[in-house]
Amino acid sequence: MDNRHLYVRDFSSYEEFRSELEAYIEYYTNQRIKERLNGLSPVNCRIKITTVA
Repeated sequence: MDNRHLYVRDFSSYEEFRSELEAYIEYYTNQRIKERLNGLSPVNCRIKITTVA
């Protein structure tokens, strides 16, 4: 999923748009893997940093 998903679609209601936006934010924050974070999601990287420190 990427942010183009939100721009290309026509949503039938505000609630549908909001639901898709919340799903995207959840993905972006918790599931997206970043190579520069050594293959971790942003949340997992923060957890790792705080448990090591």
